[in-house]
Amino acid sequence: MRSCFTAGTIATGGAVALAIAAVAGILIATSGAGGVVASSEAALLDSYAGGAIPGARSTLVTSSRSGGKELVVTLPADAVGEPPDRPQVQVAHLGWLTGLIASSAASDQPDLTDFATRESDGSTPPGSANFWEGAVRLSPGSDLSSESSSLDGVTTDVALRQTDANLAVLRNGLGELLVSDHAGIVSIDPKANRFAVTVDLQVTRMSDVTRFFGDIFDGLATGLVGGTDPLIEGMAIRVTDADGLAAGVWRLPRIGLGSGAFDPSIEVPDVRPLTMDFTSLTGTNPPAGSASGGVGRLPHGE
Repeated sequence: MRSCFTAGTIATGGAVALAIAAVAGILIATSGAGGVVASSEAALLDSYAGGAIPGARSTLVTSSRSGGKELVVTLPADAVGEPPDRPQVQVAHLGWLTGLIASSAASDQPDLTDFATRESDGSTPPGSANFWEGAVRLSPGSDLSSESSSLDGVTTDVALRQTDANLAVLRNGLGELLVSDHAGIVSIDPKANRFAVTVDLQVTRMSDVTRFFGDIFDGLATGLVGGTDPLIEGMAIRVTDADGLAAGVWRLPRIGLGSGAFDPSIEVPDVRPLTMDFTSLTGTNPPAGSASGGVGRLPHGE
């Protein structure tokens, strides 16, 4: 398996669509070198569990890399299926949710430098390129990738209005190739206006839409993320077809991470140009295509 995980740029990739999980509280244990985590800090992290996985638990430990804090999220036993039936999009999306929690927590905790995800038996899940672990900042107290004042600068209504406008362009451009679409919100901290947007698409055949990957994975981000002034905490775009093929891209602009993968049988274009006319209603993050940069292909059953 070849995979791609980049800091500061969005790598291409994806997998199979799954409904957004609602969340249970995160349990905060003992910090490796700092004693028991303060109750206020535990409550803060609990509030970020609004976009996490039911039954997940987390621990703050000392980062072996930086000496700061690492947020370790342990998935419940039934979070993903057993190989060979493990759905790769679920694996990737759960990892993205972990990164989303860590990204939001890092904005309030300057000593939080890393995050990691573990299965219930303590092992690292497959598909490590898809946000299972990573750094949110170089060292304790250092800047995050995006300190833009625009981040968290729009409401969920505005974000969904922009997403709906982007989807309208895509519907018109794809026509009968698009079977259905759904946009949703993953709320991390409503009081701080921290949330991410998810988009799930069902298409007739993946081979019919590969030439529109720029419109799907980049055009749909217009007005929200992808530029120098991201407005939301993250975005997940996932596509499936009638044959079960899947592709998707996940973004976390606050910490400069992006990841994704394509089903092995998909012929992925080297460049993702825009072929449709998207408009930024927010005045930021104008429409722009991208190069694939390197494709992570996730074989089924791994």
